Amino acid sequence: MFGSIFRAARRVALAGLVTAMTAASAGAQTSGAGAQTNGAANDVANDAANDAANDRMSEALEMYHNGHYDAALSFFLDLAQQENLPEAYYNIGVMYAKGQGVKLSYDTALSYYRQAADRGSTQAMFSIGAMYAVGLGVPVDFKEAAVWYRKAAEMGDAGAANTLGLLYDKQRGVRQDFAEAVKWYRMAADQGFTASQYNLGYMYDKGRGVKEDAKEAFKWYARAAEQGYTEAQTALAFMYDQGRGVARDRVQAYKWFQIVADTLPSSAETQRVYAIKRRDVVAKRMKPAQIAEAQKLAREWRPIVP
Repeated sequence: MFGSIFRAARRVALAGLVTAMTAASAGAQTSGAGAQTNGAANDVANDAANDAANDRMSEALEMYHNGHYDAALSFFLDLAQQENLPEAYYNIGVMYAKGQGVKLSYDTALSYYRQAADRGSTQAMFSIGAMYAVGLGVPVDFKEAAVWYRKAAEMGDAGAANTLGLLYDKQRGVRQDFAEAVKWYRMAADQGFTASQYNLGYMYDKGRGVKEDAKEAFKWYARAAEQGYTEAQTALAFMYDQGRGVARDRVQAYKWFQIVADTLPSSAETQRVYAIKRRDVVAKRMKPAQIAEAQKLAREWRPIVP
């Protein structure tokens, strides 16, 4: 699991651009009727400036997604220099990390990520952590990665919170602390982050950092499974088959093993074969009508989009 997370971290370090805009702060509140009028006028001016900057950012993002990297980079540079937007610095970093419109340079990418992070970009903080975790342009350094993941997590970034939880869980760059891992998993899970929902379920399942609680494990596995998280779907199938944390229900067990088999990509053939094997073991204890019902439920299932 940990290796796959940091393969994902590498992808994040090279990830696509941020599309969400950050609104600028409103004008300061002052007392007195005249001051309030001036403040309102300033707010209107600030809002107009923010709207213009956001429009330019949207235009730059469209250029980027259409492959017009030179034009997009020019817009991002202007927005960074003129508007001081953290997203602009971050997006320039992404382009250097991916070699889009510029010569690939992890050093330059890291420089822009740092400038974005200094301006409050949690995406940039996460990306710096990812670069240290996988050694992009810097030596692998889990301690430094943990510093940056923590910065982003403390500002509410769910992906960073999940990864920080993994660092505590697997003792990478920090002292192993299952309770601390649970804390960060829970923070991300409460935001709907499916990997953390699965990880939190696993901690309850195994009694790591929390008292073992099969019902609580089932709850978190189910949340992640319904959103399409494969590992959680497999865990949920086992819990239904074994009657752990929930009443035994082989129809549901078969359904979830079937969903795993149906939705895994071709690159995960080993997992798919395993899911089919487990499904067939469950089927030996089912009646034909139950199997038909389970197959129907699997066909009709659609992931919940949060």
